[in-house]
Amino acid sequence: MLLSPVIARIYSPAAFGSLTLFVSIITVVGSVSAAKYEMAIILPAKRLEGQLLAWVSVLLVACTTILSAAAILIFSSELSVHLNEGLYFIPLSIALLGLTNVLTYWHGRSKKYMLLSQSKVAQSVGNGTAQVGLSQLQGSYFNGLIVAYLLGQVLFVGVAGKKFFIQLWRFRHLLTKDAIRGILRKYRRFLSFYTPSALLDNASMQAPVFILSTYFSIASAGLFGLTYRIVNIPLSLISSAVGQVYYQKIAELKNEGQDLRPLVIDTAKKLFFLSIPPTVVLLFAGEFLFSYIFGEEWTASGHYAQVLAIPFAVRFIASPLSSVLVVNDKLKVLSLWQFFYFITTVSILYIGTFQPLTTFIYLYGINEVVQYLFYLFLIIKYSKR
Repeated sequence: MLLSPVIARIYSPAAFGSLTLFVSIITVVGSVSAAKYEMAIILPAKRLEGQLLAWVSVLLVACTTILSAAAILIFSSELSVHLNEGLYFIPLSIALLGLTNVLTYWHGRSKKYMLLSQSKVAQSVGNGTAQVGLSQLQGSYFNGLIVAYLLGQVLFVGVAGKKFFIQLWRFRHLLTKDAIRGILRKYRRFLSFYTPSALLDNASMQAPVFILSTYFSIASAGLFGLTYRIVNIPLSLISSAVGQVYYQKIAELKNEGQDLRPLVIDTAKKLFFLSIPPTVVLLFAGEFLFSYIFGEEWTASGHYAQVLAIPFAVRFIASPLSSVLVVNDKLKVLSLWQFFYFITTVSILYIGTFQPLTTFIYLYGINEVVQYLFYLFLIIKYSKR
């Protein structure tokens, strides 16, 4: 993030657009590459069952990676319009994202938050350094931003996974057919309910990128991508860190038979107060700050940041609290909301394609606020034991 002003002056909005489109594809597919079984790793009281869940999750990631590679080979001509050679990095990136999710929940189970933080720092530093270093090789068929993104993923998995993979290999004897069937059956609700909802959620969140690159231009996707990178990603990192600790606590409270609502409300209040400073700054100075820090070429990104400051803040508050629906076994409620969110988002954004680009961004922001406020209402309502 610290190198973003330098990187924005090196790469064009179109190059950022290709990266943004690449990451959007990875996010949609990679986030469900383990069929969300990785989320169950934190739940079993017995460590061996958690290790078996980790094994099964890694195997599912491998299967998804193979399927995505086959799909790219078959449809490469249709998919390579904006990505060129970056298209062929998609399966590797999906595998790395899937492993990142598995490692995040595995270490969350053991409360090794410092290791996760170190891994994220390594990823961020490696990514930023490579983006600058590879800029001289940037061309029509080489996108240094995509290669740097992959390097960052490799560093996260390398730092967080060194001991994990050794431990996993030692317990490979647990991986019998009966054990795999038993785990898949016991936690099938994550496949049946949470996987479709997570897929819809990510497809909804990435819909602006897909629609911008299709109906407007890859450069407009890049302008939106910088806004998302500078504003939403830092908020998401904080939200994710809070969410990991919060998920561990509500799982413990659930096992103890305690009411979860007080913790949910208290966490929501803390997230609200955390969101106030960046939201106020963006609302009143977003366009000026982006233009000054990143250059005149990125002024539109600053305007998008002003428009989306409140929507990003509402999402920041609601998203980490959603795991209470998983712990309280309200996956049907979650799935219904995700479906409704997907339908409304795609419909409103499609209507926006007939309007100027700025109107498109406003429509997206309004929909985000309405949907995530409703989401927060459902989370609080169903958090009571």
